[in-house]
Amino acid sequence: MASRTVLITGCSSGIGLAAAVVLAKQPDAKFKVYATMRNTGKKEELEKAGRDCLDKTLFIRALDVNDAKTFKPVLDEIINSDGKLDILINNAGQGMLVISETAPVEGVRQVFNTNVIGLFQLTQAVIPIMKKQQSGHIINVTSVGGFMGVPYNAIYCASKFAVEGMTEGLACELMPDNIRFSLIEPGPVTTKFRENLQSASGTGLDSPDVDEDTKKRFLSMMTKIRDSYAHATQTADEIGYVILKAATDENPSLRYQTSADAERRAKSKLADPTGNNYLDIYRKVIE
Repeated sequence: MASRTVLITGCSSGIGLAAAVVLAKQPDAKFKVYATMRNTGKKEELEKAGRDCLDKTLFIRALDVNDAKTFKPVLDEIINSDGKLDILINNAGQGMLVISETAPVEGVRQVFNTNVIGLFQLTQAVIPIMKKQQSGHIINVTSVGGFMGVPYNAIYCASKFAVEGMTEGLACELMPDNIRFSLIEPGPVTTKFRENLQSASGTGLDSPDVDEDTKKRFLSMMTKIRDSYAHATQTADEIGYVILKAATDENPSLRYQTSADAERRAKSKLADPTGNNYLDIYRKVIE
């Protein structure tokens, strides 16, 4: 059976790196993975993790979701070499943990450019390929923050909410062309989560324009989130295997929560259409 060709973005570290290695290491060369990153100067970690399959089932290429000019060389190579693209995994993303009134507009714009516009532009470039072959699967990595707003993470959550809505719309629109869509919804990922909570840089905490009560609430909230999520954090490898499941399911679901905790949160949110229960939960946490 011919390998399924996969393009993944944001593979220099974290979930993208893990997914690329998990897929490339599947037996019988089940997948041929084009693992992309904005700066291939940061490919060493991926090369080390995937050394056994490098240039066999794992190919590292440069692609910047914020620069559409970088899409064509990679897509042309895939089509010229393999004649098809079976799976696109949109993973590249950018976070913003910040006291909202201090968030710089340029920073907000960059988050949306990367997480929403860039993702859409690459998806847009891939759709004609998949339409022509009348098959394809587009997997978008979002977050629990794609269906639940989190204090001090409003901008990031807004971008992931956008991707969730976009994915639902495209899934319906392209169903007649046999193009499937899936969302991967992780909770906190061990390394990134800890880094975000331990660094005050860029959060607005050191801004002279933020009142002391807000700073205290921010610090208290970060401590409570860290403590409550201590048991719920996942490794990037664990999420990589959820992506593998989505990629190999005969009838892939629209949504995959990556843990029991994430699934519980999704069910809780969907069970109350007013949203009041969710606000009550955070009211108790943040006060």
